[in-house]
Amino acid sequence: MIDELFFKQGLARRKLNFIFFGFIVTIVGFLTSLILFNADSLATLLVITMLLMPVLMRLFRKEEVIVREKRLKKIFENHKFVFETYFFLFLGIFFAFLILQLTTIYNQDFFATAFEFQSSWVVKNQESLGVIDDSISGVIVSSLINDLLIMVVSFLLSFFYGSGGIFLIIAAASILSTTLIYLLRFFESFFGFTLFLLATLIIYVLPLIFVFIITSTAGGILSKAVISEKIFGKHFQNVLRDAVRLFIYAIVLLVVINALKLLLALLFL
Repeated sequence: MIDELFFKQGLARRKLNFIFFGFIVTIVGFLTSLILFNADSLATLLVITMLLMPVLMRLFRKEEVIVREKRLKKIFENHKFVFETYFFLFLGIFFAFLILQLTTIYNQDFFATAFEFQSSWVVKNQESLGVIDDSISGVIVSSLINDLLIMVVSFLLSFFYGSGGIFLIIAAASILSTTLIYLLRFFESFFGFTLFLLATLIIYVLPLIFVFIITSTAGGILSKAVISEKIFGKHFQNVLRDAVRLFIYAIVLLVVINALKLLLALLFL
């Protein structure tokens, strides 16, 4: 119902409205999980995914129609709308989780249950917080391998479930907000924390999210093409080439991101 109201009111015409939509859906998903599953952290992510999938399925239907007819010279321009939609949804989801965590952190028992998955991930990946035991190059290589695995999973989820890759983007938004909650205690001033946050977002987080958006888009449009096009037909071949190129671009971008992270680490650590 939420997505139907969103589209019927014409709110989808302005891409910035997807920030608001992602925010509202996340709050609704959290409250639904609270009522039905005692705010289980994984259940919350799954409920939000279920609420967002109908919207993304609409987008992928349109994207597949666009790609089947167009040539590949303007690959990013062809997918501009779905890229922007994913990005603005990510921002809305992130801000919603950040507010939810800031308002519930005083109840430690509830916070531990509601954000158990996110907290466990942050603790197990402490190098993200600057707690590094191994050599920095080893950490970066490990990070690259993990990111590649997540990228492949994102593609497969979108391929088999149409828009299933949104689950990883939701998880990434919730983990990022949890990481910031954990980091707050290490900064003496809000100004210093803000500078660190902006640097982290610009250099690593936003480019990495874009990688997952690219792979989710590739898997989503290919999934639609398998269902609606002839496998050996011209239209399917156009979509397949488009998806492969998107996936290759994502790999290249991921390598660049981690190389930049290694360079910065060597310079400042």
